Amino acid sequence: ATRETDKIPELEAVAPMRIASIDVVGSGSMGTGIAQAFAASGLAVVITDADKQAAERAVERIGKSLNKRVEQGKISRQRAADVLGRISIAKDWGDISKADLVVEAVLEDVAVKRAVMSQIEAVCRDDAIIASNTSTIDLDILAEELANPQRLIGLHFFYPAHAMPLVEVIRRADTGAGVIATAVKLVKDIHKTPILVKDGPGFLVNRILFPYLFAFQMLVIEGVPIEKIDKTMEGY
Repeated sequence: ATRETDKIPELEAVAPMRIASIDVVGSGSMGTGIAQAFAASGLAVVITDADKQAAERAVERIGKSLNKRVEQGKISRQRAADVLGRISIAKDWGDISKADLVVEAVLEDVAVKRAVMSQIEAVCRDDAIIASNTSTIDLDILAEELANPQRLIGLHFFYPAHAMPLVEVIRRADTGAGVIATAVKLVKDIHKTPILVKDGPGFLVNRILFPYLFAFQMLVIEGVPIEKIDKTMEGY
């Protein structure tokens, strides 16, 4: 099933765009992990954040993460240096204009994301793809103020983004076929598993997770001991 995830009949004749440079907007835990995941796969990554010190701390965290892998014998010291060398910090918002793909990874808040996306669209290239790392927000809402919403797609990584294999590729009804094909190929190229889903409440993972958590809560409300539920879940 994992090997079949990028075999999408409707996209077989669609040529994906070449992605060589990526800008990640936001340097929190998700943005940091996403930047590391792309850089580890050979891509040039720029981190953009209004707080330059936050961006610097993100690069430091990536360095520590890579050093830990060196100490564990998983990668060489030279490879760690190469990965870190592919990551830079934007001097200003204008640096976004050089990116083939811009990933928004800011606070999970509609107003914040829409404001950031408007800033991104104002400076990015006309042919650049804009991706959101939203985990729950309807992409149609985020697209409302974009001049070219056809290039918006969801790329929902899971925490920690550099380690977790799954990425939800979320398409809106009018997302361009080339954008979808490019996103799916990109996720495969960075050695992760793309799950193409339509824009809808909870996408795939949270649409499964929320009912799962509600069921747990209902059992507790009905008087089933938490320890019994926990033991059953672990056994399953």
